[in-house]
Amino acid sequence: MSFLSVDRLTVALDGHTILQDVSFDVPAGRWVGVLGPNGAGKTTLLRAIGGHLPFDGEIGLQGTPVDTMSAPDRACMLAFVRQARSLTFDFTVEEFVLLGRAPHRGWLETYRASDRERVRAVLAQVDLEGFESRSVLSLSGGEMQRVFLAQTLVQDTDLLLLDEPTAHLDV
Repeated sequence: MSFLSVDRLTVALDGHTILQDVSFDVPAGRWVGVLGPNGAGKTTLLRAIGGHLPFDGEIGLQGTPVDTMSAPDRACMLAFVRQARSLTFDFTVEEFVLLGRAPHRGWLETYRASDRERVRAVLAQVDLEGFESRSVLSLSGGEMQRVFLAQTLVQDTDLLLLDEPTAHLDV
């Protein structure tokens, strides 16, 4: 069984068909890139897989249709770094990255020490060690992109959907 299966996926937005009859399977443990020119539907594909757009056809994660999964269940299986995000609320870097742990706790449950340890470890991986108490609104574009990536990584999912993850990074 494939980890991710897409069968006859069609997505229409504002009366325009963006994707039509797309099918593919991705086995567990594989890295897959989606390449194409601007406007080809790459972001639309990722948003549909992530459950953020209505679609026709079938998208399955480990055999379960994504459109039947609750948002928390889906968030425990996949994480999504979107392109061109901005924030208007003032969080510390630690608070914002901790939000990636939310799918793994109960509705009223507070974050555990292990959640904070995981955040610190991931911040070190993305070269943001020592940024925990900084305001996200004070960060550069590249630093903010690394914060978005850190939030996705602390989600500890088996599927990462990365839409232009190196945008704003000096790589």
